[in-house]
Amino acid sequence: KENRQQLLSKNQDYMQILPIIVDGDSNFTTNGIFFGNGTLDDPYVLENVYINAIDQTGILITNTRSFFTLKNILVNNSETKCCSEGIALDNSSNALLIDNIVINGRVGIRVSYSENITLINNTARNIKGYINNVGFSIGYISNLTLNSNTAINYSTGIDIGSSNNNSIINNLIYNNTRYGLSVYTSNFNIISNNIAMRNNIGFYIRYSFSNYLYNNTSTLNTADGYYFDYGENNL
Repeated sequence: KENRQQLLSKNQDYMQILPIIVDGDSNFTTNGIFFGNGTLDDPYVLENVYINAIDQTGILITNTRSFFTLKNILVNNSETKCCSEGIALDNSSNALLIDNIVINGRVGIRVSYSENITLINNTARNIKGYINNVGFSIGYISNLTLNSNTAINYSTGIDIGSSNNNSIINNLIYNNTRYGLSVYTSNFNIISNNIAMRNNIGFYIRYSFSNYLYNNTSTLNTADGYYFDYGENNL
């Protein structure tokens, strides 16, 4: 495991920038830090940067339809503020988030009201373990892939709400005080090959139908490995 000092020492190889807000496709070019054209073959790209967000959202991208990639970004957020987020996508589509690290914050990475989003090998790590925070918050989403990500030391590691037809695969969800993976009012999702370890409840599925769970590992969780509440046809 890496401690906070080890994680932050990586920023020596990054360009430090201020927190970013992109509101609308035209903002990708006006802020001067993305490169690319926003197409499938040449997406807008932001990579190799460090953001010390303190008590605000490190990267907020909203109301976009262009293709874009966030890669190898380190966001250090507040340890105490209730409303800070590392990376947030809201009403946006066609995004790839890969190899990013978020430290602390109310939410590590949030994606809401969006579609065609892929998250690969991102880490959300809360150092202090404050209550009622979330590593990955996914809400009102379709066609999302959450693959090989890590959520450590939050209240809930990965929270999926009101989201259908997504793939949650190969993730490590470790040492979260309430739930490892929480799924609420969400249907027809593939949940496979995830590891939930040392949480209170490993996999918590509520008011959800026809989700396909297979080859997951739930180990050393305090209360329950799996808890199903008010749902049907979750296999």
